[in-house]
Amino acid sequence: MKCCLLILLNRGVILTLLLLSSSLCNAQIRELEIALPGSANGYSSPLIADIDNNPSNGLEIIKTSSDGNVHAISSSGQLLWTTSIPKIDCVGQVGNRVHSSPAIGVLNKSGIKSIVIGFGAVVSRSCDGGVVALNAQTGSLQWKFSLKDFSRKQKFWAFRYSVFSTPALSDTNGDGLMEIGFGAFDRNVYLLNSNGSPRW
Repeated sequence: MKCCLLILLNRGVILTLLLLSSSLCNAQIRELEIALPGSANGYSSPLIADIDNNPSNGLEIIKTSSDGNVHAISSSGQLLWTTSIPKIDCVGQVGNRVHSSPAIGVLNKSGIKSIVIGFGAVVSRSCDGGVVALNAQTGSLQWKFSLKDFSRKQKFWAFRYSVFSTPALSDTNGDGLMEIGFGAFDRNVYLLNSNGSPRW
């Protein structure tokens, strides 16, 4: 059994891992410091999970940076992939794009795990926001739910479109597919289908 204590430093994206490898997590402390591409950490917390369906190589770490980069790191400290969420369609918000913490789950019957993250800036109301789903093994974009586009189609105007909250994943109707729930800065609560389309 392996335990991880993560300490995040706020100048740049530097991930410090203290790996305790005994079953009681009290021996053989090993420290790794990983400099990740991107800007500051923002307010998000890292996610520790098995993203490759291979528990024998330990758990992986998913960490976002506020400029919209998402990083996957192996238990040994190797950077597995880095990807960026789609642009949020506004100027001057490069370091203010993601503050949501990631969630993980199998959304559909494919068996492929997805990383689900909220996004959006809080400075300008012109900036887009919403939720994205990424392939947990590759980091590739599976879908994007744009709160700005949805609001325009529903003909309501929001002061902000950002999603700071961590999305919640659950099969709410028992059909074997995960739904995605989240609260947004427009003071509404949303539920998406497993493919990112809005349910309510």
